Amino acid sequence: MEKISNEVKVGILVFAALVLLSILVFGVGEVRLFERGHRYKVIFDSSAGLNEGAQVRMGGVKVGSVTKVDFIDYKGKRRVVVTILIRKNLPLHAKDRFKITMTGLLGDNYVEVDPGPSLAEVIKPGATIEGSHVVGMDEMFKMVQDGLGSINEMLDKPTIESFKQTVSNVEEMSGDLTYILGESREDITVTLGNLRSMSYTLDVMISRNEDNFDATMDNLSGMSGDLRYTATSLRGIAEGLEAGEGSAGKLLKDDRLYNDLIETTAEAKDLIRDVRERPGRYIHLSIF
Repeated sequence: MEKISNEVKVGILVFAALVLLSILVFGVGEVRLFERGHRYKVIFDSSAGLNEGAQVRMGGVKVGSVTKVDFIDYKGKRRVVVTILIRKNLPLHAKDRFKITMTGLLGDNYVEVDPGPSLAEVIKPGATIEGSHVVGMDEMFKMVQDGLGSINEMLDKPTIESFKQTVSNVEEMSGDLTYILGESREDITVTLGNLRSMSYTLDVMISRNEDNFDATMDNLSGMSGDLRYTATSLRGIAEGLEAGEGSAGKLLKDDRLYNDLIETTAEAKDLIRDVRERPGRYIHLSIF
């Protein structure tokens, strides 16, 4: 029997390796040789046009991809199940929110993960997660249509007529203002010229009499100091009188002195009256 050549042996070995590789790639359901990460199943009420191979993003950063989009009976209702593959070094938490986001009217959709608190419980790989409600294009168009309907209800005939009247009034006021400005243009120009001339004259007066203004301000400052000193002195006198200091203060505070002064004044008046009426009683003239 002829020996098998080395080339044949190498060929058989390569063929066997290819067969084994094919079995691993195509024969083992969910296991994919070149994919590394953790898989999760996210339940949505609609796929919103999401396709296999779409990105999974967290904070705008790609963290995985969609590996499968299918149907599942979930809580008695047929729902869409999206299988996602997340890289191993990124754990998911129970408070994370999953939603399908549209990149634009013509762009591809992707799964967005809104991260929750990092202290929340970690979701185990292979777990089934319930995603957020998906707003599809039909629902968006319906919302826009409902909004337009509400606007049409608000814009009834009286409202439209009132708006037209307001616009007409504004146009009329604008025309009147334009007419007034046109008729008064010369007067406004003269007034502005007078104001400019007055401003210039005032500047010249201030510049020429700057020294006098400074002296006047100094005099006013000195007068203010004198008035302040006078007010302080008067306050001190008033406080002294109130405390009964000095003769005047004692006169104000001592009732006995006040009564004596009144009595003395009355006696002096009587004496003067008596002198006027009977001067001979007090004055004696002798020639020889």
